[in-house]
Amino acid sequence: MLSNAANRVNKYKPFLKELKFDVNDMSMKLINIENFERANVGLAINVLSYMNKTENTNIKHPLFSLIRRTNFKNIKPIYLLFLEENNKCHNILVKNLQRLLNGRKNNNCEKQICYIWCSYCLNRYRLQKSFKKHQTVCSNYQIKNNLPNDELL
Repeated sequence: MLSNAANRVNKYKPFLKELKFDVNDMSMKLINIENFERANVGLAINVLSYMNKTENTNIKHPLFSLIRRTNFKNIKPIYLLFLEENNKCHNILVKNLQRLLNGRKNNNCEKQICYIWCSYCLNRYRLQKSFKKHQTVCSNYQIKNNLPNDELL
């Protein structure tokens, strides 16, 4: 039913009183997210960027890149998808990171391979055993972020 759609603005209005933010910082820029996290204890925010296949250069996932990672490792992060076009930007809540990264079944394929994605570095794994081994070392390393142009930061 449309009235229950989570993407409607009226679904978020009750939470505005709980969050601490500066109205002047809206729409939230990447450089302001760290201050927003500090003001709102218990929130951790990671930001993904969508890329065209032609822009892909040495990236783990062919369509998405992690452009901002929270410093709060002990809090499960919220993921936002950062979209930009013609110097305009918008952040979209990612409800299910694994589903976003695995994509949809291609009509030409009989079977889709569902990978396990590392939410820290966006590496993919077919086996849970390989993923668990990777997790033990992954978060200890600093990963280069691929940031959008300066005006949108």
